[in-house]
Amino acid sequence: MLTLENMESVEQGRKELRLSSDSVLVITAVAPRADIVARVPSQNLETFLYAIADLGYFTNNSHYQVDDKSLPYLENALKQKNRTERLIQDKQTAKSKTTTLQTIALKDEAIEQQISNTAIDADVNYSTVSLTLYQNALIQRETVANTYLDTYDLSFWKRFGYAFENGWDYFLNFLSPSQTYGCLFVWAY
Repeated sequence: MLTLENMESVEQGRKELRLSSDSVLVITAVAPRADIVARVPSQNLETFLYAIADLGYFTNNSHYQVDDKSLPYLENALKQKNRTERLIQDKQTAKSKTTTLQTIALKDEAIEQQISNTAIDADVNYSTVSLTLYQNALIQRETVANTYLDTYDLSFWKRFGYAFENGWDYFLNFLSPSQTYGCLFVWAY
């Protein structure tokens, strides 16, 4: 059973090449990565680990650790047995208000011990395996709009034509401010 799965792509490098004033070729190196935590039945743990190792062509690091749960399990079992015996004794004796509250507290503790033992049983029956998987970098190429606004500019000849037209209009207005000479010179765009 998978209890955690996290997949991400880590950008390892990026290069932008200008194709024209309004477009850029973006080349990106991306490395996919995945973190997985799985619970595997303990009797199948070794088979699972070998199968996972065979999927990859390189194992950088492998670490195996076993946590012994027998002592905490024994401690909880003995505490639960003592509480159960105490509850049986309380049933046989006369009840008062204080013994009723103590009995409720003992019952609650017995339930907690039982739940704790069930959790330890689950830890013993299933092993938790954490995997981190890597893949070789992938190269992506895409053409995108140029977002650097300073590269958007008119060509030299367009700017020259506009300057000449505006200059000519100013010159004519300077010579004869009362007359309009806008139709004297027509500039083709």
